[in-house]
Amino acid sequence: MRNTILMMFVAVVLITNSHLDSLYPIPEVGIGGAIGNAIFFFLAGFGLKISFDSNPKMEFPSWYGKRLMRIYPSVFIVTLVFLFLFPVIKTDFSISDILKIFIWPTEFWFVSAIMIYYAAFFVILKKIKSELFGVFILALYVPYFAFYLSLDLGSYVIEGSGYFKWLHYFQIFLFGAYFVRFKELKKFEFRSALFFSSSLFSIYYLIKYCIVKYNWLEFQFVTHLILFPFLYFLYFALTNETVLKVAKFPLVGTVIVVIAEHALEIYLLQFYIYSAEFIKSLTFPFNVLSFIFIVIIAAIFVKKLNKFPKIVTMLTQR
Repeated sequence: MRNTILMMFVAVVLITNSHLDSLYPIPEVGIGGAIGNAIFFFLAGFGLKISFDSNPKMEFPSWYGKRLMRIYPSVFIVTLVFLFLFPVIKTDFSISDILKIFIWPTEFWFVSAIMIYYAAFFVILKKIKSELFGVFILALYVPYFAFYLSLDLGSYVIEGSGYFKWLHYFQIFLFGAYFVRFKELKKFEFRSALFFSSSLFSIYYLIKYCIVKYNWLEFQFVTHLILFPFLYFLYFALTNETVLKVAKFPLVGTVIVVIAEHALEIYLLQFYIYSAEFIKSLTFPFNVLSFIFIVIIAAIFVKKLNKFPKIVTMLTQR
């Protein structure tokens, strides 16, 4: 079991919870999306850096192909299901529309984003020493603030639709890769890591509350900045050996592992399930409990279907 299993579980729970506001009696309970996204992209960069270090001579076609084969089969399956079996996705079946639905940018923004991140990341891995990743992350604040200052900060929400957040999450992605060199150099005791990560979590939402309450939209960038130290301490809090023992408990551990290992499929499925009329017709908490049960079962089913012929696997592993 990888030691980041709890972090991925938390990412899935936070992202999913942020989309369930319409199912809660108190919509404000549906929070956590931005933090969940940050954890997800952090772990993606972290894992890819470790993978690349184990095989630095891998060429781009095979390296990128493995990423495509992990993500797009599930995208295709979910899209087909909700295009034909449960016709929720609307299309005029033109070539451009079909390409948009299945290939680019798809119905899922994070899929489009991470496929760009993969390509850019490979170039960075090949051309830039990992010791300079921190400098590169800081350098990205030049286009970040150039973009930020061009936004209509009187109404624009940086975590809403649009491409601005892509730049921020790419920084988080790179931070995950950069963090690999520190994970063994500096370790915090569980209590210290938990205190700092939970404090930063609280500060994050206090800042968001003030931004909304007092209309301080020009200070939204602060919520992005605070995610870096939050992720730093969260890693040490949730990869602590004592904490990881929770994932080994018979029932709790199984739930944690299943949800974490089906993160992609849960992300892909959740909108179609929580917005279904059947779910919306139920009262709380049965709507949420039914959603959780259905999305997990559906995610497992999609991943089971996500099998390609051995020849494809062989080609992508060359």
